[in-house]
Amino acid sequence: WIDFSTNSISCFNKIKRKLDNRIINFIDAPISGGNLKAKSGELSIFVGGKKTTFNKVKTILNLLGKNIYVLETFGAGYAAKIAQVSLCYLNYLSLSEALMIGVKSGIKPKLMLDIIDKSASGGFTSSKYGPHMIDGSYDSSFSLGLSYKDLILANEIIRSKKMDLPVTNLTTKIYKKAFQKYGKKVNHLQVIKLIEESNKKVLH
Repeated sequence: WIDFSTNSISCFNKIKRKLDNRIINFIDAPISGGNLKAKSGELSIFVGGKKTTFNKVKTILNLLGKNIYVLETFGAGYAAKIAQVSLCYLNYLSLSEALMIGVKSGIKPKLMLDIIDKSASGGFTSSKYGPHMIDGSYDSSFSLGLSYKDLILANEIIRSKKMDLPVTNLTTKIYKKAFQKYGKKVNHLQVIKLIEESNKKVLH
């Protein structure tokens, strides 16, 4: 049994117990990369579970993914996927605030983004998602509802491991507010509208 979904730890535990009772091998293998990477077979796959089980299905996984991480602990695939996407959501908010500082100080959005891109703080987030912030499209590749769902799952892991992660907690609260205000179907970067509205300034 291969679970490619981005699932909750509680749901994972229920599935695993049922499969263990039936002596069915199980791995959690959530994926990352979106539709384009899926079509090209270049997904990232985070595999939790026994390596012996992975070896039985790796031919299938190799057809789907380019970067396959074998983590060898049940549930670790879910945790790895949620950890890396949670960082994305933190980065989106941080980037929008940096842009806001510049724009409110009279710097044109495109120029401020270029400054960030060419600085130590620049990187994948600013180069790929910054343009969607300053053109007002808010990126249609993902929804706000799914973003918020990921952060709910992150907080479930945080509670289960008794961790104290205040930045992730604050990020979740911001996404919850955006989710309640704009709905689940809007483009995921529409979360930054909260920052635009509170500062009475759009970034585009």
